[in-house]
Formats: sequence, C-alpha cells, structure tokens
Amino acid sequence: MLGSSDVDIAKQRYNFGKWITVNSIVYVLYSKGDDAFVGWALMASALGFYQLAYRLSNAPATEITHTISSVTFSAYSKVQNNVEKLRTGYLKTLRMTTFVSFPAAVGIAAVAPTFIEAFFPPEWRPLAPVMQLLAFYALLRSMGATMGPVWKAIGRPDLIAKLATLRVALLAMFIYPVTIVYGIEGTAALILAVYIFPMMPLDIYLISRSIDTSPVRIIREVTYPLAASMVMGAAVTYLEWSLLEFAVLIIVGIVVYAAVAIGLMVGFSWEVKQNIESIVDTLEG
Repeated sequence: MLGSSDVDIAKQRYNFGKWITVNSIVYVLYSKGDDAFVGWALMASALGFYQLAYRLSNAPATEITHTISSVTFSAYSKVQNNVEKLRTGYLKTLRMTTFVSFPAAVGIAAVAPTFIEAFFPPEWRPLAPVMQLLAFYALLRSMGATMGPVWKAIGRPDLIAKLATLRVALLAMFIYPVTIVYGIEGTAALILAVYIFPMMPLDIYLISRSIDTSPVRIIREVTYPLAASMVMGAAVTYLEWSLLEFAVLIIVGIVVYAAVAIGLMVGFSWEVKQNIESIVDTLEG
C-alpha cells in the first residue's frame, strides 16, 4: 500500500515529466516551425538559403547548448537545496560559456560577407545578412542555454515550457507579415527580435530569482565577453573592407579578442581569469 510520501513523490515526478513533455513539443514548434513556414510561404530555394544560414551561424551555439545540458543538470541537482553553491556554479557556467560563445557568434557575423564571397557563387550573397542576424541570435541562445538546467534541477521545468510557449506565440503572430514582406531576412530578424525582447529580459529576471541574485549581476557577467567580442567584430569588419584573405580575418579576430579579454581580466578583475586558471590546474594535475 502506498504511503502519503510515495504519493507525493509520484505527484512530483508526474508534474516534472508533464512539463518536460510539453517543453519537448514546444521545442519542435519553435525549432522547426520557421523552416516549415519559410518552405510554405516562399520558394524552396529560399528555404535552402535559410537552413544553410542557420546551420553555419548556429553551429557553435548548438554544440555549446548540448554540452551545457548534458553536464550541468546533474551538477546543479546535487546542490539544488544550497542556493549559494547553485548561484556560484551557475555564474561560473555563464562566465565560461559566454567567454567562448560570444566571440564565436560575433566572429561569424563579422566574417559572413567575406566567407560567402570566398566560398559560394555570387547568387548566394544574399545569405550573408541572414547569417549575421542568426549569428547574434546564436549569441543570445548560448546564454539562454545556461538557464534551463538550473530550472530543471530545482524542479521548475514549467518555466522552460511556459517561456517557450510564449516565444512560439509571438513568432506565430508576426512571422507571416515579416516573411512575406522581407523574405528570409525578415524571418531571421523576427527570431532575433523576439529573443532580444521580451524573452531575454524574462530569462534574466527568472534566473536571477532562481539563484537569489540580481539581474544586474547576470548582466554584468556577460558585459565583459560582449565588449571584447564587439571590439573584435569591429576590427574584423574594418579589415574586411580591405578584402584581406578569410584566414587572416579569423587570425585577427582571435588576436584582438584575446588582447581585449586579457585587458579586461587585468584591469577590471573579470573573474573568468580564475575559472581558466582552475581548468588549467585541473588538466595539469
């Protein structure tokens, strides 16, 4: 015979699984829905352009998302009742994730025109602005990927599902007019715009409450990699007008980002320096 504690556990597991199922369904809608709509509303060639632009611009974010989800959930689950450890762990994850993903995304946006010109025929050049828009979406997406494992670990997968549902609803409201008028560039711009507002402010607000910190603290953590990445992007974009080789642009981007990042670590006590040192010590050990 089941006791009251067994019933409570069963209810908790049912509620958890229910929201995970809802999130899986909604994920399919917002990850494949734009492809389906572009394929329906525009020509098949437009869908091919859009899918290729998405894959090229979001590859780093996709890999980072999978890695974060597979590693951090179990780690957060072990400290779910210790807010201080949960907060420390999350901020370290956010710090290292954005340290890698932000320059990757901005770098892709900066070199997209040169990349398309160098490796694709002239008729593919309209792909460049779509790649740039989706690259900045990938930047935000990589940041958002750090939050889901926390919510699942503390037993709030409903937050993921509800936010995803809101996102799908907003996209569904506006995707027809912007796609018909502006084509795949409009679709990409809409996806980015919805993530900028209202999704990212909501994400930041809810994650700050979940780990008992302020939204300003979350924003401050991403300010450093964003600033370094934007300086790198500006340098690469400036050199791009000189038609330097694609490989040179990548090298310049890496050097500029590393130099600005080191300056921020030394001059503004960016704590990612301690995280990197800890990783190096672990590898050497």
